[in-house]
Amino acid sequence: MSKPQRYVTVRFHEIAVVYRNQDPYRALIDEIFTEAKIETYLHDGRLLSQHPYGRRLIALLDLAASSETFERAKVMEFLTETHLLRATRERYEDREKRIFVRPSEWEAYTRDAGVVEGAAQWQTRLRRLADEKREAAREEGREWLDGVADRIETLMRFAADLHAALAARPREATWDEHLSFARGLAGQYAEDTGEILKALEDLRLISSVREPVTFEEFCRAVRDDLERRDTSN
Repeated sequence: MSKPQRYVTVRFHEIAVVYRNQDPYRALIDEIFTEAKIETYLHDGRLLSQHPYGRRLIALLDLAASSETFERAKVMEFLTETHLLRATRERYEDREKRIFVRPSEWEAYTRDAGVVEGAAQWQTRLRRLADEKREAAREEGREWLDGVADRIETLMRFAADLHAALAARPREATWDEHLSFARGLAGQYAEDTGEILKALEDLRLISSVREPVTFEEFCRAVRDDLERRDTSN
């Protein structure tokens, strides 16, 4: 007769994760535990550029810097990784509070529509796909396709709003103006980046040396700062 199994409860603070090399394991462990909302302590600290929130902010600023191209692959990669603010999500819900911000679905829609890059392409090709779904719903009696068309049109609206927000970046401005834009943008599309942005306030010191600067220069400075700054500091 086999003995009954005994289970031992171990608290999180009693658990250690050991890895042989920092690269790539430290960043992966950091991301997994952060997304699972499990507090962790990394003995060697973590670079803000490798922190999920830091990567989220850098990716958003990169999208703004390249808003003219508005590439499907980069946009969808960002939407898959980011957490939208609740107020932003609610703008794309219907009266029954069904959330239409579904990156996995939107990935499929943009591929089916043949979106590659360019804000105009997002609108024209997604519009064509939505019209095809509505036509199929009418002619083939598949009424559920009307719901698919609704979600595609929601994606069109979201894409138009996102592109407008990205394209509003200042081409050349003071450091304070660039930081203000970054805060406003992250305040819609990158939840939990407040502490990262607060750490960037030190960039204001550069204004005494050189201003104004281009948005591209500002983005490089942000990346360089987060690649040097450690959360253990």
